[in-house]
Amino acid sequence: MENPGAFILDQYEELTDLATDGHVVKLVRQKISGQLYVKKSLKRYDAETYGALAKAALPGIPKIHYQCEDEGRLIVIEDYIHGRTLEDDLQLGPIPGVRVREIALSLCQILEGRHSLTPSIVHRDLKP
Repeated sequence: MENPGAFILDQYEELTDLATDGHVVKLVRQKISGQLYVKKSLKRYDAETYGALAKAALPGIPKIHYQCEDEGRLIVIEDYIHGRTLEDDLQLGPIPGVRVREIALSLCQILEGRHSLTPSIVHRDLKP
């Protein structure tokens, strides 16, 4: 087979754009199972970092199901996590202090898991 990555990626139907901040991020549906995933097409990337994330399966981090390099981009298929964002909650008004503490501790635990990998991974794109 000339390009096995193309065969795997053809199994996903692109539904909508999720972000276009220099990378292309789309919501996709696996054609057979109907399961939703996120497909990222990254111009700036470190394949070793994504490989470490795929092997680590850290809590709070979307699981990476597939990745390949194609025409100078890294294509990643990962879990789609549906739910409210911190930004959504902030639009409803102030968040109680106890909840702020819970969110901060959870975020620290997630980041600590990434920092403890070998090589360690420093996240540079946190969003609410």
